Amino acid sequence: MDYKLVHQEIIEGKPKEVDFFDSILAFPSSDQLIKFYSLKNLETPKGSFLSNDKYSSCFFVENFLVVRENHSIALMKPDGTVSRVKRKLAASHLHCGRMIFVKVKDDATISLGAILCDNPEVILWKTNTRIGQFRICKGETLFATGYLKKNLVFCVDVNTGELIWQINLKQTLSNTGISYSECSGICGVYRKKLVLSTKGIDGIICLDPLNGEIIETWHDLPTGTTLGPQQSTVLPNPAHSVLHEEAGKILGLTGYYYWEIDLQTGALQAQDCTSGFKSRRLRAMTPPVCQGDHLYFSSDEVFEKPDGTLGHDIKLAAFNWRTRQIDWEWAFDHPGEGLYQIGMPKVHGDYLAAADTGGQLHLFKKTS
Repeated sequence: MDYKLVHQEIIEGKPKEVDFFDSILAFPSSDQLIKFYSLKNLETPKGSFLSNDKYSSCFFVENFLVVRENHSIALMKPDGTVSRVKRKLAASHLHCGRMIFVKVKDDATISLGAILCDNPEVILWKTNTRIGQFRICKGETLFATGYLKKNLVFCVDVNTGELIWQINLKQTLSNTGISYSECSGICGVYRKKLVLSTKGIDGIICLDPLNGEIIETWHDLPTGTTLGPQQSTVLPNPAHSVLHEEAGKILGLTGYYYWEIDLQTGALQAQDCTSGFKSRRLRAMTPPVCQGDHLYFSSDEVFEKPDGTLGHDIKLAAFNWRTRQIDWEWAFDHPGEGLYQIGMPKVHGDYLAAADTGGQLHLFKKTS
Protein backbone atom coordinates (compact mmCIF):
# COMPACT_ATOMS: atom_id res chain seq x y z
CA MET A 1 0.00 0.00 0.00
CA ASP A 2 1.24 3.49 -0.82
CA TYR A 3 0.00 7.08 -0.64
CA LYS A 4 1.19 10.08 -2.65
CA LEU A 5 1.20 13.64 -1.31
CA VAL A 6 -1.12 15.50 -3.70
CA HIS A 7 -1.83 18.82 -1.96
CA GLN A 8 -0.38 21.07 0.72
CA GLU A 9 -1.67 24.43 1.79
CA ILE A 10 -0.85 26.82 4.62
CA ILE A 11 -3.87 27.35 6.84
CA GLU A 12 -4.13 30.88 8.22
CA GLY A 13 -5.06 31.11 11.86
CA LYS A 14 -5.41 28.28 14.34
CA PRO A 15 -5.40 24.88 12.59
CA LYS A 16 -8.53 22.79 13.01
CA GLU A 17 -9.58 19.35 11.87
CA VAL A 18 -10.12 18.77 8.18
CA ASP A 19 -13.08 16.74 6.98
CA PHE A 20 -14.51 15.01 3.92
CA PHE A 21 -18.02 15.16 2.51
CA ASP A 22 -18.56 12.70 -0.34
CA SER A 23 -16.22 14.07 -3.05
CA ILE A 24 -15.47 17.33 -1.22
CA LEU A 25 -12.56 18.22 1.07
CA ALA A 26 -13.32 20.97 3.59
CA PHE A 27 -10.84 22.73 5.84
CA PRO A 28 -10.45 26.08 7.60
CA SER A 29 -8.24 28.71 6.03
CA SER A 30 -8.77 31.12 8.93
CA ASP A 31 -10.85 31.36 12.09
CA GLN A 32 -13.84 32.52 10.05
CA LEU A 33 -13.44 30.96 6.61
CA ILE A 34 -13.99 27.38 5.48
CA LYS A 35 -12.78 26.34 2.02
CA PHE A 36 -14.17 23.50 -0.06
CA TYR A 37 -12.17 21.68 -2.69
CA SER A 38 -13.49 19.13 -5.14
CA LEU A 39 -11.36 15.99 -4.81
CA LYS A 40 -11.55 15.68 -8.61
CA ASN A 41 -9.89 19.07 -9.11
CA LEU A 42 -7.81 20.17 -6.14
CA GLU A 43 -6.50 23.26 -7.95
CA THR A 44 -9.93 24.90 -8.03
CA PRO A 45 -11.78 25.82 -4.84
CA LYS A 46 -15.33 24.47 -4.96
CA GLY A 47 -16.48 27.25 -2.69
CA SER A 48 -16.07 28.92 0.67
CA PHE A 49 -18.13 29.83 3.70
CA LEU A 50 -17.57 33.00 5.72
CA SER A 51 -18.61 32.80 9.33
CA ASN A 52 -19.63 35.79 11.49
CA ASP A 53 -18.07 34.14 14.50
CA LYS A 54 -15.20 31.77 15.24
CA TYR A 55 -16.33 28.28 14.36
CA SER A 56 -15.22 24.93 15.70
CA SER A 57 -16.40 22.54 12.99
CA CYS A 58 -18.79 21.91 10.13
CA PHE A 59 -20.73 18.99 8.68
CA PHE A 60 -23.37 18.20 6.07
CA VAL A 61 -26.92 17.04 6.73
CA GLU A 62 -28.12 15.89 3.32
CA ASN A 63 -27.68 19.05 1.20
CA PHE A 64 -27.44 21.45 4.14
CA LEU A 65 -24.08 22.68 5.40
CA VAL A 66 -24.17 23.12 9.19
CA VAL A 67 -21.43 25.26 10.73
CA ARG A 68 -20.85 25.12 14.48
CA GLU A 69 -19.94 28.59 15.73
CA ASN A 70 -19.16 29.88 19.21
CA HIS A 71 -22.53 31.49 19.78
CA SER A 72 -24.76 30.26 16.98
CA ILE A 73 -25.45 27.63 14.35
CA ALA A 74 -25.14 28.68 10.72
CA LEU A 75 -27.06 26.66 8.12
CA MET A 76 -26.29 27.13 4.43
CA LYS A 77 -29.04 25.91 2.12
CA PRO A 78 -28.42 24.34 -1.31
CA ASP A 79 -29.18 27.71 -2.97
CA GLY A 80 -26.36 29.36 -0.99
CA THR A 81 -28.52 31.34 1.45
CA VAL A 82 -27.49 31.24 5.10
CA SER A 83 -29.63 31.33 8.24
CA ARG A 84 -28.39 31.50 11.84
CA VAL A 85 -29.83 30.31 15.12
CA LYS A 86 -28.50 31.56 18.46
CA ARG A 87 -27.98 28.13 19.95
CA LYS A 88 -24.85 26.06 20.39
CA LEU A 89 -24.45 22.71 18.74
CA ALA A 90 -24.05 19.78 21.08
CA ALA A 91 -22.01 17.75 18.58
CA SER A 92 -19.93 18.50 15.51
CA HIS A 93 -21.08 15.74 13.20
CA LEU A 94 -24.14 14.09 14.63
CA HIS A 95 -27.50 14.06 12.92
CA CYS A 96 -30.43 11.79 12.10
CA GLY A 97 -32.01 12.52 8.73
CA ARG A 98 -32.52 16.29 8.66
CA MET A 99 -32.52 16.46 12.44
CA ILE A 100 -29.52 17.95 14.23
CA PHE A 101 -28.88 18.28 17.95
CA VAL A 102 -28.25 21.48 19.89
CA LYS A 103 -27.62 22.68 23.42
CA VAL A 104 -30.72 24.47 24.69
CA LYS A 105 -30.26 26.94 27.55
CA ASP A 106 -33.21 27.72 29.80
CA ASP A 107 -32.30 29.88 32.80
CA ALA A 108 -29.27 28.11 34.31
CA THR A 109 -30.04 24.70 32.77
CA ILE A 110 -28.45 23.43 29.57
CA SER A 111 -30.17 20.43 28.01
CA LEU A 112 -30.02 18.55 24.73
CA GLY A 113 -32.54 19.45 22.05
CA ALA A 114 -33.35 18.63 18.43
CA ILE A 115 -34.11 20.92 15.49
CA LEU A 116 -34.70 20.46 11.75
CA CYS A 117 -32.54 22.09 9.07
CA ASP A 118 -35.72 23.18 7.27
CA ASN A 119 -37.05 25.05 10.32
CA PRO A 120 -34.19 25.63 12.80
CA GLU A 121 -36.09 28.07 15.02
CA VAL A 122 -38.42 25.35 16.30
CA ILE A 123 -37.17 22.98 19.00
CA LEU A 124 -38.71 19.56 18.36
CA TRP A 125 -37.85 18.25 21.81
CA LYS A 126 -35.39 18.65 24.65
CA THR A 127 -34.20 16.41 27.44
CA ASN A 128 -34.59 17.07 31.15
CA THR A 129 -30.95 16.38 31.92
CA ARG A 130 -27.58 17.71 30.80
CA ILE A 131 -25.86 15.37 28.36
CA GLY A 132 -22.16 15.22 27.51
CA GLN A 133 -20.70 12.92 24.89
CA PHE A 134 -23.27 11.15 22.73
CA ARG A 135 -23.80 9.38 19.44
CA ILE A 136 -26.62 7.85 17.44
CA CYS A 137 -26.55 4.10 17.01
CA LYS A 138 -28.80 2.14 14.68
CA GLY A 139 -30.90 5.07 13.53
CA GLU A 140 -33.56 5.56 16.19
CA THR A 141 -31.59 5.54 19.42
CA LEU A 142 -29.15 8.00 20.96
CA PHE A 143 -26.71 6.90 23.67
CA ALA A 144 -25.07 9.51 25.88
CA THR A 145 -23.05 10.16 29.01
CA GLY A 146 -23.75 12.79 31.66
CA TYR A 147 -22.28 16.26 31.13
CA LEU A 148 -20.28 16.32 34.37
CA LYS A 149 -21.32 12.96 35.83
CA LYS A 150 -19.73 10.78 33.16
CA ASN A 151 -20.53 7.71 35.21
CA LEU A 152 -24.14 8.16 34.01
CA VAL A 153 -25.18 6.56 30.71
CA PHE A 154 -28.48 7.41 28.99
CA CYS A 155 -30.51 5.94 26.16
CA VAL A 156 -32.77 8.47 24.39
CA ASP A 157 -35.34 8.14 21.58
CA VAL A 158 -34.09 10.46 18.79
CA ASN A 159 -37.62 11.21 17.56
CA THR A 160 -39.16 12.27 20.87
CA GLY A 161 -36.28 12.93 23.29
CA GLU A 162 -37.88 10.42 25.67
CA LEU A 163 -35.48 8.80 28.14
CA ILE A 164 -35.65 5.04 27.54
CA TRP A 165 -33.23 4.04 30.30
CA GLN A 166 -30.50 5.44 32.53
CA ILE A 167 -27.79 3.71 34.57
CA ASN A 168 -25.11 4.78 37.00
CA LEU A 169 -22.09 2.98 35.55
CA LYS A 170 -19.99 3.23 38.69
CA GLN A 171 -22.77 1.91 40.88
CA THR A 172 -23.82 -0.85 38.50
CA LEU A 173 -20.30 -2.13 37.93
CA SER A 174 -19.33 -1.95 41.60
CA ASN A 175 -22.03 -4.53 42.24
CA THR A 176 -20.00 -6.90 40.07
CA GLY A 177 -16.81 -6.20 42.02
CA ILE A 178 -15.33 -3.98 39.26
CA SER A 179 -14.75 -0.34 40.24
CA TYR A 180 -14.87 1.48 36.89
CA SER A 181 -15.48 5.16 37.48
CA GLU A 182 -16.77 6.76 34.27
CA CYS A 183 -17.34 6.36 30.54
CA SER A 184 -14.50 7.67 28.35
CA GLY A 185 -16.03 6.80 24.98
CA ILE A 186 -19.09 5.41 23.21
CA CYS A 187 -17.71 3.07 20.54
CA GLY A 188 -21.03 2.05 19.02
CA VAL A 189 -23.45 -0.85 18.77
CA TYR A 190 -22.55 -4.25 17.33
CA ARG A 191 -25.57 -6.48 16.94
CA LYS A 192 -27.12 -6.47 20.44
CA LYS A 193 -24.14 -4.98 22.27
CA LEU A 194 -23.56 -1.32 23.17
CA VAL A 195 -19.78 -0.96 23.50
CA LEU A 196 -18.25 1.63 25.87
CA SER A 197 -14.71 2.38 26.99
CA THR A 198 -14.15 3.36 30.63
CA LYS A 199 -11.50 4.97 32.76
CA GLY A 200 -10.73 4.89 36.45
CA ILE A 201 -9.91 1.26 35.97
CA ASP A 202 -9.47 1.19 32.20
CA GLY A 203 -11.67 -1.30 30.41
CA ILE A 204 -14.24 -2.08 27.74
CA ILE A 205 -17.80 -2.99 28.64
CA CYS A 206 -20.82 -4.20 26.66
CA LEU A 207 -24.34 -3.20 27.70
CA ASP A 208 -27.68 -4.43 26.41
CA PRO A 209 -28.86 -1.45 24.27
CA LEU A 210 -32.50 -2.22 25.17
CA ASN A 211 -32.19 -1.87 28.94
CA GLY A 212 -28.58 -0.98 29.90
CA GLU A 213 -27.85 -4.29 31.63
CA ILE A 214 -24.20 -5.43 31.66
CA ILE A 215 -23.43 -8.21 29.20
CA GLU A 216 -19.64 -8.46 29.31
CA THR A 217 -16.52 -6.62 30.55
CA TRP A 218 -12.80 -6.67 29.67
CA HIS A 219 -9.98 -5.28 31.78
CA ASP A 220 -7.26 -7.91 32.31
CA LEU A 221 -5.09 -9.23 29.49
CA PRO A 222 -5.05 -12.99 28.83
CA THR A 223 -2.94 -15.01 31.27
CA GLY A 224 0.73 -14.86 30.28
CA THR A 225 0.36 -11.67 28.21
CA THR A 226 2.18 -8.53 29.38
CA LEU A 227 2.88 -5.17 27.76
CA GLY A 228 5.82 -2.79 28.14
CA PRO A 229 8.79 -2.65 30.50
CA GLN A 230 6.45 -2.61 33.50
CA GLN A 231 4.91 -5.88 32.26
CA SER A 232 1.39 -4.50 32.53
CA THR A 233 -1.38 -7.09 32.56
CA VAL A 234 -4.31 -4.73 31.84
CA LEU A 235 -5.74 -3.07 28.73
CA PRO A 236 -3.68 -0.01 27.72
CA ASN A 237 -5.75 3.16 27.17
CA PRO A 238 -9.12 1.73 25.96
CA ALA A 239 -10.14 5.28 24.97
CA HIS A 240 -7.90 4.72 21.90
CA SER A 241 -10.27 2.12 20.50
CA VAL A 242 -12.59 1.85 17.52
CA LEU A 243 -15.46 -0.45 16.55
CA HIS A 244 -14.88 -2.35 13.29
CA GLU A 245 -18.43 -3.45 12.49
CA GLU A 246 -17.58 -5.62 9.47
CA ALA A 247 -15.01 -7.61 11.43
CA GLY A 248 -17.10 -7.62 14.61
CA LYS A 249 -14.13 -6.41 16.65
CA ILE A 250 -13.01 -3.61 18.92
CA LEU A 251 -9.51 -2.54 17.81
CA GLY A 252 -7.11 -0.54 20.00
CA LEU A 253 -3.76 1.09 19.22
CA THR A 254 -1.85 3.32 21.64
CA GLY A 255 1.86 4.02 22.06
CA TYR A 256 3.58 0.79 21.06
CA TYR A 257 0.69 -1.53 21.89
CA TYR A 258 -2.11 -3.15 19.89
CA TRP A 259 -5.09 -5.09 21.17
CA GLU A 260 -8.39 -6.41 19.84
CA ILE A 261 -11.60 -7.92 21.21
CA ASP A 262 -13.72 -10.31 19.16
CA LEU A 263 -17.28 -9.29 20.02
CA GLN A 264 -18.68 -12.60 18.79
CA THR A 265 -16.49 -14.88 20.93
CA GLY A 266 -15.35 -12.46 23.65
CA ALA A 267 -11.69 -13.35 22.99
CA LEU A 268 -9.13 -10.65 23.84
CA GLN A 269 -5.69 -10.52 22.20
CA ALA A 270 -2.88 -8.02 22.79
CA GLN A 271 0.53 -7.49 21.24
CA ASP A 272 3.57 -5.51 22.31
CA CYS A 273 4.84 -3.85 19.09
CA THR A 274 7.63 -1.91 20.82
CA SER A 275 10.50 -3.51 18.92
CA GLY A 276 8.97 -3.03 15.46
CA PHE A 277 7.65 0.48 16.20
CA LYS A 278 10.90 1.74 17.76
CA SER A 279 12.95 0.40 14.84
CA ARG A 280 10.83 2.64 12.58
CA ARG A 281 10.65 5.48 15.13
CA LEU A 282 6.88 5.20 15.51
CA ARG A 283 4.61 5.73 18.49
CA ALA A 284 0.82 6.03 18.16
CA MET A 285 -0.21 9.35 19.70
CA THR A 286 -3.77 9.88 18.41
CA PRO A 287 -6.78 7.59 18.62
CA PRO A 288 -6.69 5.40 15.49
CA VAL A 289 -8.93 5.93 12.47
CA CYS A 290 -10.07 2.65 10.95
CA GLN A 291 -10.66 1.83 7.30
CA GLY A 292 -10.64 -1.76 6.04
CA ASP A 293 -7.55 -3.59 7.25
CA HIS A 294 -5.76 -0.48 8.52
CA LEU A 295 -5.59 1.73 11.58
CA TYR A 296 -4.26 5.19 10.66
CA PHE A 297 -2.53 7.25 13.35
CA SER A 298 -0.26 10.23 14.00
CA SER A 299 3.13 9.47 15.51
CA ASP A 300 5.69 11.41 17.54
CA GLU A 301 8.75 9.42 18.59
CA VAL A 302 11.63 10.97 20.53
CA PHE A 303 15.15 9.74 19.68
CA GLU A 304 18.73 10.66 20.52
CA LYS A 305 20.80 12.32 17.80
CA PRO A 306 24.52 11.55 17.28
CA ASP A 307 25.42 14.79 19.10
CA GLY A 308 23.47 13.67 22.16
CA THR A 309 20.52 16.03 21.72
CA LEU A 310 16.95 14.79 21.39
CA GLY A 311 15.02 14.85 18.14
CA HIS A 312 11.45 14.08 17.07
CA ASP A 313 10.26 11.89 14.23
CA ILE A 314 6.81 13.19 13.24
CA LYS A 315 4.87 10.81 11.02
CA LEU A 316 1.56 9.50 9.73
CA ALA A 317 1.34 5.72 9.51
CA ALA A 318 -1.00 2.85 8.66
CA PHE A 319 -0.97 -0.26 10.85
CA ASN A 320 -2.40 -3.45 9.31
CA TRP A 321 -4.37 -4.98 12.17
CA ARG A 322 -4.64 -8.34 10.39
CA THR A 323 -0.89 -8.81 9.79
CA ARG A 324 0.22 -6.63 12.77
CA GLN A 325 2.63 -4.77 10.44
CA ILE A 326 3.16 -1.16 9.35
CA ASP A 327 2.12 -0.97 5.68
CA TRP A 328 2.80 2.75 5.10
CA GLU A 329 4.42 5.72 6.81
CA TRP A 330 5.20 9.33 5.93
CA ALA A 331 7.76 11.50 7.73
CA PHE A 332 7.36 15.28 8.12
CA ASP A 333 10.15 17.82 8.43
CA HIS A 334 10.32 19.17 11.97
CA PRO A 335 10.80 22.99 11.90
CA GLY A 336 13.44 22.64 14.62
CA GLU A 337 11.96 24.88 17.30
CA GLY A 338 8.87 24.64 19.44
CA LEU A 339 6.12 22.04 19.47
CA TYR A 340 5.32 20.45 16.12
CA GLN A 341 2.71 17.70 15.79
CA ILE A 342 0.37 16.16 13.24
CA GLY A 343 -3.30 16.11 14.18
CA MET A 344 -5.60 13.14 14.06
CA PRO A 345 -5.86 11.97 10.43
CA LYS A 346 -9.10 11.71 8.47
CA VAL A 347 -9.66 8.99 5.85
CA HIS A 348 -12.19 8.98 3.01
CA GLY A 349 -12.04 6.50 0.14
CA ASP A 350 -8.58 6.82 -1.41
CA TYR A 351 -7.80 10.08 0.45
CA LEU A 352 -6.02 10.71 3.73
CA ALA A 353 -5.69 14.19 5.26
CA ALA A 354 -4.29 15.83 8.38
CA ALA A 355 -3.33 19.31 9.55
CA ASP A 356 -0.20 20.13 11.58
CA THR A 357 0.43 22.59 14.39
CA GLY A 358 2.45 24.70 11.96
CA GLY A 359 -0.76 25.58 10.15
CA GLN A 360 -0.42 23.38 7.08
CA LEU A 361 -2.89 20.96 5.50
CA HIS A 362 -1.50 17.71 4.04
CA LEU A 363 -3.59 15.66 1.62
CA PHE A 364 -2.58 12.21 0.37
CA LYS A 365 -4.10 9.94 -2.27
CA LYS A 366 -3.72 6.17 -2.35
CA THR A 367 -1.73 5.00 -5.38
CA SER A 368 -1.62 1.26 -4.72
